[in-house]
Amino acid sequence: MIHHSFTGHLDRFNLLYINKLERELSASAERMAALEAIVRGVADRAAAWDNIQNHMAVWTDQSRTMERKLDLLNR
Repeated sequence: MIHHSFTGHLDRFNLLYINKLERELSASAERMAALEAIVRGVADRAAAWDNIQNHMAVWTDQSRTMERKLDLLNR
């Protein structure tokens, strides 16, 4: 009888532990998915910013070239 009682308690403990562990793992997976979405968004914005910076560098170079040409014409 003691053996059955102990086994019952152990089974109940295992069930509670597994249920809690499953909830924690599920919550962790949800947090990881949210974090991955945030990182993906940051990476997308970083790529867009790199593209904008490249365009700005080209525009700056073109502006400097135009300034030099205007300076030459004004002499």
